[in-house]
Amino acid sequence: MIRFNSRTIILFVALAAGIIIVVMIVFSIRAGFSYINNDNNSVQQPSPQDTYAWSTENVSTQQGSLPLSESAPSFAYPGASFAYITNDNDNGKLKHGSISFINTANDTVTATVYVGTDPYGVTVSPSGTKVYVTDYKANNVLIIDTATGTLNDSVPVENMPVGIAVTPDGNRLYVANSGSNSVSIIATSTNEVVRTLNGFNDPFGVAVTSDGKKAYVTNSGSSTVSVIDTDTYQVSSVQGIDSPGGIAITQDGKKVYVTSGRTNTAYVIDTLAKKIVNVTVGSNPKGIAISPDGKKVYVTNDGGIKNSSISVIDTTTNKVIDTVKLVDGCYGIAVTPDGKKVYTASRECGAVFILDTTTGKVDPVPVKTNPKAFGQFIGTYSSLASPTTPPTQGESITSKSTMSTKSTQ
Repeated sequence: MIRFNSRTIILFVALAAGIIIVVMIVFSIRAGFSYINNDNNSVQQPSPQDTYAWSTENVSTQQGSLPLSESAPSFAYPGASFAYITNDNDNGKLKHGSISFINTANDTVTATVYVGTDPYGVTVSPSGTKVYVTDYKANNVLIIDTATGTLNDSVPVENMPVGIAVTPDGNRLYVANSGSNSVSIIATSTNEVVRTLNGFNDPFGVAVTSDGKKAYVTNSGSSTVSVIDTDTYQVSSVQGIDSPGGIAITQDGKKVYVTSGRTNTAYVIDTLAKKIVNVTVGSNPKGIAISPDGKKVYVTNDGGIKNSSISVIDTTTNKVIDTVKLVDGCYGIAVTPDGKKVYTASRECGAVFILDTTTGKVDPVPVKTNPKAFGQFIGTYSSLASPTTPPTQGESITSKSTMSTKSTQ
């Protein structure tokens, strides 16, 4: 018979307790996330009610639906601004990717719509009634009704679509297909590809000028930014921007801001003076957005746990005037219409971080897995219908057009 003295029993109990504590610590680290409050650099954890974002989801097999475990959704309504956050399917672990609807008035996730496999880029129609999302792995553009959360349509494009932008009149979508070195142009009146432009080099980000006359496309596989004339579809290029990624244009179209993760730089293209200014930002910049008044530019820097941040650039001096520390995985970024808040998606944390531009305070909102939200993902819902027009004469569905070799601008 094996006998245990009191000292042996105490040792066994202590060992068991130690194992339980270690397991609890590991699971708490995997389940939660931390963020840095810019006021005091203190690390905080999400509240217990937020932990649903980390659980395995019982997602319906029907796209555009909600899991039974979530409360009744609240979608967009007239006068309200929403942030539409794209979340992927966690490398196939979930049945679908998803779009989180965040009401910017109270920074609350009011609905989650399950669509696609790898939702990536996003843009909102001028009326705020539709959200257009690229599905990177399925080679589609998903069209979602913001008032109902319904998946209205899915438009096939070419390989690996990433960036997407809508024209100011809401009539056309420009989609960067990184896997096929092309740009698809979609007519929103018919939800069909009316033209495909070829000859790009790993196109990534897309932005359209406020007058709708030009669409800028970053070629991440080269050192150029392509400029598409939206009337003639002729394409010129701006040289000297190493591995461009994210892109944003000022309201007057005089400046185009482009990120480069390779050089840790935000490039400023002066479209009038035909010159480029380099602004050194943080490590591995991704997304970029401009404040509504045009005075500031916000850049996400995906520099890992120690070096992720938002760089704030003064557009008058083209100098970084502030750096807001965040945690790992910063990607897409957008500014609310009033300029009071900046939203950025964090893939590693499964959250959106919201910067109050007045106080400098940062707060997290848990969403779903690997949020990217690449593009202009904030829009205001209007009671007016989005204007649409049929394809112009000479445009045919899926017609091809080779990239022009027009001189550099």
